[in-house]
This record gives sequence, C-alpha cells and structure tokens, in this order.
Amino acid sequence: MKLILPLLAASSAGCAWLYRSHQQRLQHAEYLRGLSQPQQYRGLPIVIVVDVGSSSIRASCFALVSEAQWALIGGSLQQQHVSSIDVYGEADGAKIAASVEVILDQTMEFLRVTDLTQKIVGVGFSTFAMNVLGINANGSVVTPVYTYAGRRKATAEWAKEIQDRLSARGELDEAHNRTGTVIHPAYAPATFLRLHKEEPELVERVTKWQSISGYLIGKWTTAGQQDGCLPISFSEASWMGLLDFRRSQWDSKLLELIGMDSNKMPPVADSSVPFSGLNAKFARRWPELEIVPFFLGVSDGAAANIGSKCLDASRIAVTIGTSAALRVVLSEDAMKNAKVPKGLWCYRIGRDHVLLGGALSDGGSVFKFFRESLRLSDEGEPCSYVCNCVEIVVKLFTICSLVQI
Repeated sequence: MKLILPLLAASSAGCAWLYRSHQQRLQHAEYLRGLSQPQQYRGLPIVIVVDVGSSSIRASCFALVSEAQWALIGGSLQQQHVSSIDVYGEADGAKIAASVEVILDQTMEFLRVTDLTQKIVGVGFSTFAMNVLGINANGSVVTPVYTYAGRRKATAEWAKEIQDRLSARGELDEAHNRTGTVIHPAYAPATFLRLHKEEPELVERVTKWQSISGYLIGKWTTAGQQDGCLPISFSEASWMGLLDFRRSQWDSKLLELIGMDSNKMPPVADSSVPFSGLNAKFARRWPELEIVPFFLGVSDGAAANIGSKCLDASRIAVTIGTSAALRVVLSEDAMKNAKVPKGLWCYRIGRDHVLLGGALSDGGSVFKFFRESLRLSDEGEPCSYVCNCVEIVVKLFTICSLVQI
C-alpha cells in the first residue's frame, strides 16, 4: 500500500504536467516545424536510433545541433507494426532481425535522398526488457526470444520453485537485494530453470545467451565473427534478473541454483562500448555504415528516464501507459551500502549509475479513479486542480524517498 499510493499520486502528477505543458508545446510548435527541414542538418553529426518494441519496430535520426542538444530530423521516422510476442510471451529472433533490417534499409534510403549520409556517427538501440535468446557457435538463433511477457504456466511454477528454494535457505530477500529484482516469470531465472528441466536438448544447442541488440550487431559486423557472441549491456543484463547490480557481474548463486553454465552467459559491458566494421554482406547493403560504430541496446525503462532528461536524483520520471512506473537515476554509490527497498527494483544502467523504481498496473485509469472517487465532472478544470494538488504530494514523496536513500 505504501508503494501504491505514491505511484497513483505520481501518475496523476504526470497527467497534470502533460495538461499544463500543452500550451507550451503549441507555442513551441513553430520552432519544431523549423527544425523539421532535413536539409538544414547537412554536415552535422547524425545518429540512427532503432527501437525494438513488442508491437512495433522503428528507427529515427537525430542531428547534433549544439554541444549537448540532439534534434529529431523531421520525416526520418520509419516504422513497422509487428506482433513480436506470441501467445507464449516469446518472439522469433529471425523475424525481428528481418524487420529491423528492412527498417534500416528505409532509414538509409531517407538519409540518401536528403543527402545526410556524410556524417553518420553511430547506430544505437533501445529494446523491450527483458529479452534473451540462445545462439550457436555460428551466431545463428537456436531458441525463441524469451521475454518479460512469458505466459507459460510451467514458467510460473518454476518461479515458485525458485522462491521456495531461496526461502528455505533464508536467502530470498538477499537475492532481491543483490539483483534488484524479484523472482518472477517476467525475469530469466524461471525461464532458464524451466528450459534446463523440460528442454535440456535445446539448452545443449546454445553456445551463448544474447540480447536482441547483441545478436543483431553480431550478425551484421565482424565483431561477431570470432565466437558469434557480443557482450550484453548493463541494462539488458540487469533486466534479466540475474545480474549482481553492485558488482556488475552475473550472480553466481542464482546461476548455480538454476543450473546455468556461467560460460554460456555473455560478458557484460556498458552500452557506450562501440562495435564497428560491417561484414561483407551488410557492407554491400549499407555501405555508408561500414565503419560506423554500433552500440548495445538500452532497455526501454532506462530509455524512458534518458528521454525525459531525468538523469540524476534531482528528477523522477513517471511513465503512464498500460502500467505506470516511477523511476529515479542514482549514482552507484547511493546504493552501495543501501538495501533495495521491499516492493521496489533496482537495475544497473551504466558504469556509474543505477535505476531505482517501482511499477503499478493499470496506470492509465488514473483520471477515472479520481473522477469516480471524488465525483468530479468530465470538465478539465476540476481534474486539473486535483492533479495540481497531487503533484505537491508526489514532490514530497520524492524528497522523502531520496532522503531515505
């Protein structure tokens, strides 16, 4: 209950901010329309960002217009609506790769037509979390992509088995404190244990486990030709629920508990580490990207904070959709000796930073909640007033939370 109330408050505060900023966005529209002319970005550094979501795959281009300001290049968005995740909560890695490659084809065509290919300085990824797939020694996918949306009944049963084993040892809370995550079907431990118990032949075919972004970069570049495996980023690894986020290492106790061979886990690296050098096949397809660096994926939850400029403890990010989440970026030192609060999670998202937060389902119904609870009319002003009040509450909650940390 302690978590639910502030998250509801935070959800309302986010809605209030959106409502109040509407006029500012309208006033800013003329400026944005000016930025949307692609030709003005010729000669500026440009990055391509690919977002692999559960319902769509898209890419956009950004230009560096000042020392620390990137502007979205109007018209650069390329998008393909796909149902990546099936009824089992799993995805087809080969189909995802094919869709991403088509999106990059379209993106490169846009950049060629607008004469913006001269200074492409990087290609980055954001991905839904969690995601993990198995590859063989040749770098080919041999398993489905296992995701946060896993819906197999057996996975939930194996999650309960892990909980029971840890509880019997008195280690359940400590596992949460080490990894920053709970034992749940949405994370990898339960999936891996199910695979070892029910599909051992499939596990045997796996040389390395990879993230989607690592698999794609390994498929396209010479970096993946040595052993077919690239590192996994801190955020993608942490969202698997198997990373000791303080030590930035795979959690050996959990790996042992689920029977996972640590040699099959990829090395962990910061998403700022570049991988360049397209292999011959893809150099022919995207010659302008032949020596451009590619970067490992950033998990969507971390990207939400980055995109909203909530990059330190002075700002909390509230995202509202089917679910609501409240997240704050902290220095790693802030959690060095502090325990992860019960009911919250904590992910490593970079060399020096972690992401602390909590989530609540059905966040999008916050207005309905206040209208029905307080018997408000459908007119905007009363709801706006309530949200203004709630924003004060969430600010107080934020201050108290950070003081406790």
